[in-house]
Amino acid sequence: MIKIELNTCERKLANHIAQGRLDNNTRKGFKERKQDAKRSSWDIHFEGVCGEIAACKAFDKFPDTKYNVDSPPKHDMMSPLGFTVDIKTAQKGKEFWSAASYKNVGDVERYLFVRGRCPKYEICGWARPEEFINPRNVSDVGNGKFYKISMDEISTLHEGDEF
Repeated sequence: MIKIELNTCERKLANHIAQGRLDNNTRKGFKERKQDAKRSSWDIHFEGVCGEIAACKAFDKFPDTKYNVDSPPKHDMMSPLGFTVDIKTAQKGKEFWSAASYKNVGDVERYLFVRGRCPKYEICGWARPEEFINPRNVSDVGNGKFYKISMDEISTLHEGDEF
């Protein structure tokens, strides 16, 4: 695992982007799909953006700061090897990550899995779309169907690894 801690500027940037995404989703009528009904939309957006910034920091990439969009982008960054990547963030202690059931195998070339709580994150590993966005991984958590993948099903990453 790769450990990353966000600095004050990165946390402020995450706050700004998360609020912008939340406002844009409300303004444009995008339906929110929350795997954890107890968490606020704000918290999910903020922690998701923090996870994206942590991953970008780990791989010396620049995060996507756009939020006034007509449709959410399918990928969050390009991997060091040039793959499109969707970053999934889970809270510290969770042993699985989830994605909304409308995701498709062809949306991105890799999924990157991050866990933590601001400001500390771990880049845990990655998977190919067909390993994650797969009917065997569909689970209804009481709030709709989501794809889920666990820690033992992903390829782990270590400092200096490329994917």
